[in-house]
Amino acid sequence: MNKQELIDKAIEKFGGRFPERFGTPMLHYLPDMRSDYWPYYLRTEMLGPSTDASFVCSQEQFNKRARELGWINGYKWGVEYPTNGKKPDLPDDVLVDILIDSPIEHASGWLKEAKTVGSRAWKNGVIEAFRIVDERHKPVDTTYLETPAKEPVPDLNSWYDYEQQKAIADTPPHDTECEYSYSDFIGWKRCKYIGINSHGSKRFAVIFDSDKKEYLNPKVCSELKFRPLDHATRGKELERKKFVDFVTDLLYKHCCATKGELRDGAEKLFELGFKLPENCNE
Repeated sequence: MNKQELIDKAIEKFGGRFPERFGTPMLHYLPDMRSDYWPYYLRTEMLGPSTDASFVCSQEQFNKRARELGWINGYKWGVEYPTNGKKPDLPDDVLVDILIDSPIEHASGWLKEAKTVGSRAWKNGVIEAFRIVDERHKPVDTTYLETPAKEPVPDLNSWYDYEQQKAIADTPPHDTECEYSYSDFIGWKRCKYIGINSHGSKRFAVIFDSDKKEYLNPKVCSELKFRPLDHATRGKELERKKFVDFVTDLLYKHCCATKGELRDGAEKLFELGFKLPENCNE
């Protein structure tokens, strides 16, 4: 790792702010040192050169490189930060985009026009987040803002409709841990569905009973029912989300409260047992 890479990594590690512990203006790299700032080691100029740590940069060099990378007072250009009801530690003339949630104006989302930090009222609870968009602080390289493409994660339980609580396919994928039932009398039992064993026109399910630790006698697929192990918990989560989203959006049109506050109230109503009527349209 060269000197420039060490400086850049230090800047990322400390969030664009030079670590002013003990008021030290010099930053060294000491791989063997265990401290709050490991592997970066702070030392003053008057201590002289270190024999066991390589010099990284001075505070002036650190701050200069941080500005080149888009950092200003611990905030990075273009990155979204929550306000937590407080004005950010930025100069008043810095341009920012803001995310608002105003129950009075029934407005929410990112405002289209950027404004300076000093022209905003930060303590009224309306501004939820901000990001620096001032061209004076924009770094040359902004690839850190690009979201890497994610490989789609296959849903192994796509054979089951959690909302309707019923199987879409006759059988789950091969080698699936699930529950099976062939009679309302015996209820549901845990198993591992192995696959299909066909004899002529009939299809038999090969099932390993997880409780008895043995294979069941082959049963005709059409006589069996299957469901995922998490059918109850995941179904409940979907029901909760549908209820909370519906109630929050409905009340937001008529109440002077933030969506966060309304969502908390909707969550409590669901926990108390309230449900949406079956014919309720979203």
